[in-house]
Amino acid sequence: MPCVRPEWTAVNKLDALHRRAEADDLAGLTAKGRDLYDLWALARSDHATAIRRRTPELWERAASGIRAPVPRPGHGYGASPALMPGTTANDALRVGYERAVETTVWGDAPHFRQAVEAARGLDLQ
Repeated sequence: MPCVRPEWTAVNKLDALHRRAEADDLAGLTAKGRDLYDLWALARSDHATAIRRRTPELWERAASGIRAPVPRPGHGYGASPALMPGTTANDALRVGYERAVETTVWGDAPHFRQAVEAARGLDLQ
C-alpha cells in the first residue's frame, strides 16, 4: 500500500509544531499534541537515521513550495520553542500531548519529556 515516506512525515510534523510555536498559536500547538507521539515513534523506528540525514534537504524542498516558509531554526527543529522546556509553546504542546495519548494511544505512551527528547533528536545540530 502506498504511503508518505517517513522522512516527509517527520519534516511535516516538525514544521507544523515549529510554525505554530513561531506564530504563538498555542491552541494550534495543543491541537497538534498527537504529532509529538508520532515523532517519538518515528525516532524509535528504522527510519530515524534517514530522517536525521534528510531533514535539512526536505525542509528546503518544502520551503520552496507555494506556502510562506517559516525558517527552520539554525540548529534544526530540535531548537524550536515547541520543543524547548520552559517555553509557553512547550507547555501548550504538553497539554495537547497528554490529551492525545489519553484518548488515542493504546498501551503505554512515553512521558512527555521522553517524547520531546526523541523529537528533538530527529533534527538537532
